[in-house]
Amino acid sequence: MYTVMDMIHRAGWLILVILFLVAYINLAKGNQKPYFILHQIARLFYIVMIVTGVYMLFGLGFPVAYIIKAVLALWLIYIMEAMLGRTKRGVMTDSMKKYYWLQFVIALIVVVLIGFGVIL
Repeated sequence: MYTVMDMIHRAGWLILVILFLVAYINLAKGNQKPYFILHQIARLFYIVMIVTGVYMLFGLGFPVAYIIKAVLALWLIYIMEAMLGRTKRGVMTDSMKKYYWLQFVIALIVVVLIGFGVIL
């Protein structure tokens, strides 16, 4: 069962990042309907990622490296949701965009590297 959850988790992260990027691009172009649908699907994947991640943490016995990954993954989910929400509301300034995109890229890279065992 752990292997199945691991596969769902890895594929889910890929799909989630693609959904986020496509939703953000649609929002930036002013396409509200595709943005709304993609954002709702992304929210569903947030839940899938959290559930599969918690299952795998229990299966592994809570190693410190994966606890750090879990915290960073939750931060990454927050960043994605905040970027979409603040852009939608029109409160995202140019300096905030740079700040959030930098956080997104760094958190994504670290989460992927920890997940594949490259670091920690």
